[in-house]
Amino acid sequence: MHKPVNVQIAFDGVAIAKNGSATSAPIPVEHSSPNGLFAAHIKEQAGALSDVTFTYSLCNTVDGTYISPTGAAAIKASHIGASTDVVSFDPEVAKYIKIIATENDVAAVTSLTVEIAYQ
Repeated sequence: MHKPVNVQIAFDGVAIAKNGSATSAPIPVEHSSPNGLFAAHIKEQAGALSDVTFTYSLCNTVDGTYISPTGAAAIKASHIGASTDVVSFDPEVAKYIKIIATENDVAAVTSLTVEIAYQ
């Protein structure tokens, strides 16, 4: 049976200071398939030479304590400048995920837009 692709906005025009970070609101992923497919669609990253690392944290309640899994790979370790990309990633099972964008002490991000697609 075909399962639809869900899309949630993680960041919509968010600014991040040099060496700063931003964390998305909780994204409900409890209805993703077992061994589901996940992708980050980096639609806009404006800011001269900004360098951003994307990671995630997980929780089983929307307002609980979110945990970054030990040993989890970054969604993308270094996304440089005003470019776009689509990156697949494989998070551990949880009901909710937050996306974390951290500027790597290079230059401020003036506008960041990222969508998370999952199935």
